[in-house]
Parts: sequence; structure tokens; C-alpha cells
Amino acid sequence: MMMNDPEMTTYIGKSAEQELVKFCKDNGYTQFVLVTDQNLYPFFAEKVEQTLREQNWDVNTIVLTGNPVTPDDRYLVKILTQVDNSPRVYISVGSGTLTDMTRFVAHRTKSPFISLPTAPSQDGYASSGSALTLDGMKQTIYSAPPVAIFADLKVLSHAPREMIASGFGDVFGKFTALADWALGKLIWQDAYSVEIAERTRKSLMRCVHLIENLEEQWEENIQALTEALIDVGLCMLITGNSRPASGSEHSCSHFWEMKLMRQGRPVSFHGVKVGYAATLIAERYQWLGKMHLDDVQRQLASTPMPSREAEEATMEAVFGPIAEQVKSTQKAFLGLSLEDYAALQQRIVERWDDIQAIASTVPSPDEMRALLIKAGLPTEPGAMHLAEEDVSEALAYGHYLRNPFTVIKLLRMMGM
Repeated sequence: MMMNDPEMTTYIGKSAEQELVKFCKDNGYTQFVLVTDQNLYPFFAEKVEQTLREQNWDVNTIVLTGNPVTPDDRYLVKILTQVDNSPRVYISVGSGTLTDMTRFVAHRTKSPFISLPTAPSQDGYASSGSALTLDGMKQTIYSAPPVAIFADLKVLSHAPREMIASGFGDVFGKFTALADWALGKLIWQDAYSVEIAERTRKSLMRCVHLIENLEEQWEENIQALTEALIDVGLCMLITGNSRPASGSEHSCSHFWEMKLMRQGRPVSFHGVKVGYAATLIAERYQWLGKMHLDDVQRQLASTPMPSREAEEATMEAVFGPIAEQVKSTQKAFLGLSLEDYAALQQRIVERWDDIQAIASTVPSPDEMRALLIKAGLPTEPGAMHLAEEDVSEALAYGHYLRNPFTVIKLLRMMGM
């Protein structure tokens, strides 16, 4: 299937290599940097490399090694030290990690970028944001969106089942991400697009239906999942940020990833963590749905405005050497005056019916867990190498990693 969006060609099917060659010929691309890893090179990337070389094109192949390969400063330097100054098109053959690093380097070298996804594991293939760990902090850095995406359906269909499940987990996280986005618009007056929110929800619901009969017509369903993931990425690209697809569930996931990597503990796939985190955030939306306005007013009145000094002290204690970076993400909240904070409280009271309407769009925690089980995803933290302490810390401190107003910040204002 071929889809066209502004300045991007997307192909999902059984002729990905041929479509890649045709696209490169049409655009005059003849020099390439191909980035992959030790596992994917013999599985698929070597075949892509050979296909390009058969056209007598210049291909510089970089095979990253490591278990796992991580999207951080160390691996970015490995890529940069293996490229020359000649103008080249960057091609990633891999999933989220390789895609994020390759498009970051492509953007910084002012080069075109082409993505060849190898698993329907996450929604960032079409976006312009790279999730990178720099100086120990997980960040989303603006990078080059792909000029084209060529996904081989056979390769996608044979991806590890955990990676396919991860794709569903990432999509299911949109229930809470979309609610957080709407909440941010309502309370914090964040930029918001009804059209993009509905487009994202359409992709989400498509995947909810897919999971009911995933094993039947396997390749067709994997193609549909991949299309949905790519479309969510396009929604982020059009919006110019990750708000349609990323909320407090992603903040929890990023907090866990940073902590686990720092401590040398195993890290589950991105969508696995996001799916589980979404069940925790769904529980918090359920709380809102059950609260009466009188209770809300009492909670707001009895919860003092957090002091800047106390907030910064917490960030320093939790995040240590990256605390200054974390503080910079919270400038808008740390800079609130008493008058600003009181106005925010008043807006919460005045719009409580609307807040509860937003909460009603999020499935119950039990419904979320049922979706995860159908997708083959874990519903208990231990399956992701997480302790209960890790869970409570992510809910308490993960929101500091990002600046939008979410359900977590709302609940903190209410002392919950």
C-alpha cells in the first residue's frame, strides 16, 4: 500500500526494496549511509545494502554492536565518527532506537533521511522527534522527519512478538495521552487540534479492533497496525510536537528507562512500558470521574501552592546531576505567581464538568489491562523488571521530565 503525505512517501508491502530503489532513482539519490545493528544486518539490512550496491551506488554501512544498542551520546558518536563529509542520504534499517539516532544525525548533517522499519513496535517512524538519552536525561529532540518510509511486510510480520505487542502498547497509551492533551488545552490553554486528536483516536480505535482477531489474517493485521503507527507519527509531525501521542504515561516510561539504564537493569521495549503506565494513568482519570465538585473545592483549598524552593530541592534529590536540565523543563510552573496559581485553581473548579467529560474518554483500569492481555503485554511491574518503588517514583516524579499540564499535575494541585 502506498500513502502520500506532504513531502513524505510511505510504502508498506512486499516490494519495499524495489520501491526504495525507484524512489532513489526518481530523486537522484546515489550516495548513502545505512545504519543498522548486529542483529538486523544479517536478517534484512545486508539485503538492502546489496540491493543498493547492485545499482552501482555508494553505500557506507554502519553496523552498531551492543546488547542492547541504546539511543544515547555514546552511540551517536559512533555513527558520527564513521561518516565522511560527502553529501549522503541516511537510511535506518531497524526499529525505534536506530530510527531516532539516524534521523538525528541526518538532521544535524543536513541530509535526507529514509526509514526502513523492521518491527511495528512504536509510533515514531514518521515523526520529527528523536527520543534520545543525552547526559543521562531522556529527551525528545527535534530531528529530520523521513522523506520516505519503506516497510517490508514480510519483515514486519516476522518481528519478535514482544515488539509487535510493544506497538499495541504504544498505541493504547493514546487513550491517556489524548486525555492529557485535552486537559492541557482546557486548564493550561495549550495549543490543541480537534482534527488531529480525532485522527489519532481513529488510529487508536483501529488497533483496539485489530487486537480482537489478530491471529486471523496475520499479515493484513500487521499491515494495519503499521499503518496506524505511522499515521500517529504523521499526526505528531503535523502538530509539531508529541502531544497527540504522548502524555503522563510516556513521562512514567521515560522515568523508568532512565533509572533502569542508570542502574544497569534490563529495560523493556518502549511500548511495553507505555502500555503498563497507561493503566496507572487510567486509574487516576477514574478518580477524577468519581469526584464531586465539593470534594474538588475542599482539596484545592487545603493544598498549598508548591514552593519553588521545595520543588527544586525535590528535583535535585531525585535527578542529581541532571537536575538543572529537569528544572528548565518546569520553568512555566515554577514561575507561577500566587495570582496565577489561584486563577488556575478557579479554572479547575469552573470547568470541572468538562474535566470529568475528558476523564470519561479513558477506559477503566480493568479495561486497559484487558487490552494489554489481549496484545500479550504484561500488566504487573515485575514482568518489566520494575519494583513497586519504581512505580511510585515514576508517578511522583516522572512529570518533571516534561512541561505539559497533565492529570498528574492536576492531582498534585489537589494534594492527591
